[in-house]
Amino acid sequence: MDSIRFVVIDKDAYEADPENFFKKPVGTGPYVVDSFDPNTANLSLTRNDNWWAWTEENKSNVDVIRYTCISDATSRTSALRTGEVDLVEDIALDDLDVIASEGLKGETFFQQRHYFFAVNCNEGSPLADLKARQALSMCIDRELICTSILGGGEAADWPFASFMVAYDGENAGYEYNPEKAKALLKESGYNGEEIIITYGNGVMPRGDEVMQAIQAMAGEIGFNIGIEVLDNATVVEMRESGQYDLCVGGQTAQGGEPFNEYIQLLGRRDKCVTGLVDEELFSIIDKVSTEMDPKVREEELKVAYKRVMDNLNFLYLVNPEIGVGMAGDIEGVILNTDAFHDYRFIRRN
Repeated sequence: MDSIRFVVIDKDAYEADPENFFKKPVGTGPYVVDSFDPNTANLSLTRNDNWWAWTEENKSNVDVIRYTCISDATSRTSALRTGEVDLVEDIALDDLDVIASEGLKGETFFQQRHYFFAVNCNEGSPLADLKARQALSMCIDRELICTSILGGGEAADWPFASFMVAYDGENAGYEYNPEKAKALLKESGYNGEEIIITYGNGVMPRGDEVMQAIQAMAGEIGFNIGIEVLDNATVVEMRESGQYDLCVGGQTAQGGEPFNEYIQLLGRRDKCVTGLVDEELFSIIDKVSTEMDPKVREEELKVAYKRVMDNLNFLYLVNPEIGVGMAGDIEGVILNTDAFHDYRFIRRN
């Protein structure tokens, strides 16, 4: 696992305007910020020739780095192949051989990111009954999704990847059993209501294919599943107001511990408004939020995450292997599992 990195910010600047501080980024490192658009996340950086850690040997020869957000994976790959951009992240793994044949570079890394369904468990939802949620989880062949659609990654068997803090191998595992799932669905009282999978365009690699596969798997045991692809801003609004049946989300854990996830999604805030109330789970998360001993935190989190596995208000799907493509003359990029990549020593040959 990567070493833990942290950000140093200007105290006076933050206190002067805390609400907008992160919308107007500054930089005193190897590159400084020229411009940033918080609505599109587009960013322009200029090399800081006075950065203390550069020497004659390691100093980057790249004057400007421009970051452009392209939400669709196919469009990102096309932009790399045409020379519109020089480096792209999160491209289909089976595109790596294609770009390599064209003189481009391709690499992969496992990311501290995981994809999941937030499940609407509120009264009146077709998935309010635990047996219906169990049936849905049991009919999803997560291994097949990794091998046949994504071409890599690992099937989720816990609320996050096996190399992260508080992973519990003894209790991990989603059962795949379509016949048992079919029986559970009949017992649940589900009456064939349409259940809509809602997700944002580009939110996960091969999202369309993955959701269509899950739609087919769920249909085999008696679910009536529809798919709705919307812009990301609309999906966030729906998720945070609870106006969905199944909503696809992704979470990246910095430093190997998914702090934001257990505070915002699984705790009392219930940011996805799943509607499930589990006071024991909430109490554990409240305690862990202020616990300084990492060993105690880890053991408490194992208990908390086991309850998430039992509740199934979040169904975890896959932990991805990420494809990165770059121009053939680029060197010095360091890829990190938390997706905070290191461009300090990037070079063009």
